[in-house]
Amino acid sequence: MQEALAFRSMSDPAHLPWPIPTSLWHPHVLAWLDRHETILWGVAISGGSDSVALAASVAAEAVRRGKRVLALHFNHRLRGAESDVDEQWVRNWCDSEGMPLDVGAWDFASPKASEGEAREARLAFFNRSLSSHPGAVLFTGHHADDAVETMLLRLSRGAGASGLAAPRPVHVHGGQPTRLRPFLQLPKQAIGLSLKRAGRSWREDSTNAADTAVRNRLRHHVVNEWMQVADRDVRQGVLRSRSLLEEDDSALETVTTRLLKDVDLTLPELKLHALEGSPRAIYRRALRRWTHSAGLSAEGFERLLEVCMAGQGSVSLARGVAEVSGGKIVVQMPAEPANRLPARLGVGDVVQWHDGDIGYETVSATPLILSRILSGSINPSDEAWLSDVPRAVTVRQWEAGDRYGPLGLGGTAKLQDLFVNSRVPVEKRRRIPVVCLPTGEIIWVPGFPPAETVRVHESCRTLGHLTYRAGTFTLVDQSP
Repeated sequence: MQEALAFRSMSDPAHLPWPIPTSLWHPHVLAWLDRHETILWGVAISGGSDSVALAASVAAEAVRRGKRVLALHFNHRLRGAESDVDEQWVRNWCDSEGMPLDVGAWDFASPKASEGEAREARLAFFNRSLSSHPGAVLFTGHHADDAVETMLLRLSRGAGASGLAAPRPVHVHGGQPTRLRPFLQLPKQAIGLSLKRAGRSWREDSTNAADTAVRNRLRHHVVNEWMQVADRDVRQGVLRSRSLLEEDDSALETVTTRLLKDVDLTLPELKLHALEGSPRAIYRRALRRWTHSAGLSAEGFERLLEVCMAGQGSVSLARGVAEVSGGKIVVQMPAEPANRLPARLGVGDVVQWHDGDIGYETVSATPLILSRILSGSINPSDEAWLSDVPRAVTVRQWEAGDRYGPLGLGGTAKLQDLFVNSRVPVEKRRRIPVVCLPTGEIIWVPGFPPAETVRVHESCRTLGHLTYRAGTFTLVDQSP
């Protein structure tokens, strides 16, 4: 509830000092920084008022604590020239402030990309930029208005305590930099006014004025109406509820962790004795952690929860059937797909691959096709366009040690790691075709963009075109 108290204490938001001092930061952020050793403070800066104020505030505190700061800007390339102007503005601002800057761009951006897809691309860049710096943290400029909008979004989707507690002031991600949100208790208007009073400028994202995104519609039409109907500033109540939900979720997760301390959640057999007598909320959290529940629909997961609570029954999983009896769940797995020998795929050929097929053709690079490719209007699960046009390619299964460098990655990575990050189930990885040049270089794996080495340019005259029809199997984003 500390964030609600901090919000209530701001009787005159127009008099926020510049830069915003740490006395107005979320207390959980300050407590976390006092308890943990950090070396590099990464700060996300889009050019908007919130991120500019955050960067200035973080820089001032970093000097006091003797920390290094790295500004991080990601160009989504979704607003044409406006996106590039934002990037240049951020470069100029960081130069004037003497702040180091790392800039990334979304090389495979689609004009139809969702807010969630853009966020994932942005966070992936932040994580890559900070991954080589042990002890790095990531500051983001979320504020009280963001908390209200997120609460409404999550409520409309039927989220539980964990989802409704977002955004958290301190969010620890395994293997990723901890995300810190020091402005979470501050209203957006107060942040903007602090910049105006200090004579500071910032960039405005024109898409924020449109009603295209659900979040924008909530901001423009629901939140203000809610405040008028409630006859109060609902942000204070939302901040308090968010904090209480975080407390409850943290307590339940702690209890679940203690009960499962001796349980291997990766095995196809899960003993339920450790959960005996536990409330439904504990069973729910335990099953969410069980590897074999991944990929279940909301209805499927509720069915699994019901039969586990009842102690008897069966549920179809993403692959296999979970049989519940005798105080345990046992997954009955179907036979593994037979190994496939590498297949030659020549121009004009179509090769059957497990439960789908993959084809290869050459196409003249017409302006319409180039426009479609370069604008990012391609589904990488279905097709890939290549600047290199070999007479034939090789299609084979994934092999241990495979490395792949898709567009936008900025290098190569183990294909296994890419599968893990995209949440591709282990049993499905060998069903996905791996397309290679005669040299052995991987140029496409359906579900990912083609390799950087075969990037299409405006000067291309002939293109290679790979298509994949997956049948019953498709790569699906299963992120929460």
